[in-house]
Amino acid sequence: MITTGSPKAIPPGMIDCHLHHGPDAIPRRQNALELAQAARAAGMGGIVLKSHHANTGNLAAQVQRIVPEIEVIGGIALNGAVGGLNPSAVRMAARFGTRLVWMPTTSAANHVRRLAESSTMNALRAESGDEGISILDERGKVVDEVDAILGEVKAANMALATGHLSPEETIKLAEHAHAGGFPMHRFVVTHCDMPFTFADDDAQAYLAGLGAFLERVLMLYLSYVKEASPDALEPGAAYTGRSFYMPDWLDLDGVLDRIRQVGVGRNLMSTDLGQAGNPEPVEGIRKGCTLLLERGFTPDELHQMGVLAPRTLLGLTN
Repeated sequence: MITTGSPKAIPPGMIDCHLHHGPDAIPRRQNALELAQAARAAGMGGIVLKSHHANTGNLAAQVQRIVPEIEVIGGIALNGAVGGLNPSAVRMAARFGTRLVWMPTTSAANHVRRLAESSTMNALRAESGDEGISILDERGKVVDEVDAILGEVKAANMALATGHLSPEETIKLAEHAHAGGFPMHRFVVTHCDMPFTFADDDAQAYLAGLGAFLERVLMLYLSYVKEASPDALEPGAAYTGRSFYMPDWLDLDGVLDRIRQVGVGRNLMSTDLGQAGNPEPVEGIRKGCTLLLERGFTPDELHQMGVLAPRTLLGLTN
């Protein structure tokens, strides 16, 4: 078990690039203003607001005016609610100041294919009812809309995340972006340690070699020590044991070993917290950072993954 939740565990200036907030299509632990205020009090540098179903750039801009001491950043996930692989949605999001674009998450064909394996995978879709979206055509080639999206992201100096694409799609997207001159320091592989988006050792090394960041999610790590759960979507939810997100072939030591295998400098630490039944996100960050320190990571390494990597990804001045 984690022995401390000291505020000192959080790297000063940390930016959480994957944080869920209310109001949202499903229950969330705190609203966007509460999250920003808590992040400011903890000495963090910023937060990225994520919804699976809406562009959060407008909300982020409003919260930023109230909490100017930290960066409050909007994001957009290219799910059915915004038109899927929709370059226009990306272009308009940029005008709202949005800085992070996720490829389809809950609308991804990979996500939809696996609904029967997890009630949480269903709940995250919030009854959207749309069909699964793939970035590949029937021949396995990247569809034209992706080129247009990459162009919009690059032109607006935004960053791109792989969302809930399958491992095969993620690799093809990274290769396609790299070959087309996309700045790969603005490319992050979303929660590569979760089983439905899992990249094995060779894939992680390959993606890091292309220049991508690999996202390491504290919420998943806390699940292994019974401090959080990906399934805690409702208030009062409790940890119930290993789940779809923690199969027998994955363990905490294994996922942490991969951070060092690809090199700390190619990793980005975020939380994916905000679920109504999990700890408040800033407390989860304290616990997650403490867990990494107890497992042998240094404060400098946490600074690299939690401060420098997010600032590089988002194009902020270091």
